[in-house]
Amino acid sequence: MLDVGCGGGFFPYVLAWLGIRCEGIEPDRGHARFAREALRLEGVRVGALEELAPERRWTLITLHHVLEHLPDPAAALARLRALLPADGALLLEVPTLADRRRPWWRQFHRAHLCWWDERTLEALARRSGFRCESLVLEPLTGHLSALLRPAAPEPLAATRLGAHAAARLAALATAPAPAPGLRLRLGLRRLARRAGETALALLPLSRGRLCALLCRLRLGPRRGAAPS
Repeated sequence: MLDVGCGGGFFPYVLAWLGIRCEGIEPDRGHARFAREALRLEGVRVGALEELAPERRWTLITLHHVLEHLPDPAAALARLRALLPADGALLLEVPTLADRRRPWWRQFHRAHLCWWDERTLEALARRSGFRCESLVLEPLTGHLSALLRPAAPEPLAATRLGAHAAARLAALATAPAPAPGLRLRLGLRRLARRAGETALALLPLSRGRLCALLCRLRLGPRRGAAPS
């Protein structure tokens, strides 16, 4: 199998430990070097999707939180379709406007170029030469997971946004920005989380001790929780 946008190689590493042969391609040189040198994954290399040899075939291709970063997702899926045999499969996951758990100001990310709900993702798959075997809104993450099988491409028909996705877009256009105090707290929490990740990588801290430390340093109680 092939993991496109494999990052530091953690997913291929777990699969290799399970005895599954998995190659990976990653555009970031630092991430790919970590996968090859620290995790000893010889099957991970630096490169972009367009650089994959057209004559190669993989039984399964995975695309986890990559499609939303690509400027032409339909072309990317069509390219992956050409790398699969007739009985192959593509497993992908993307963030979605159908996620009801996040407030609107946390829903959008500047690095995400495209967004989908269930209908528009399925339409994209059909246009790119796939049929959607399963499409699930994951309850734990709020992300869309899809298992796609090769099929004949279909022309893209007009697809209406789901009611919830349309409401999200309307909220983005009309709702006021978060209060300055809220933006500050969100920024500080993000900074604390990144500092914790760095400390976990550099210091001899267990994950449990680090989580306990971050909980003590939390910036205010969660909504509905009694203050400590």
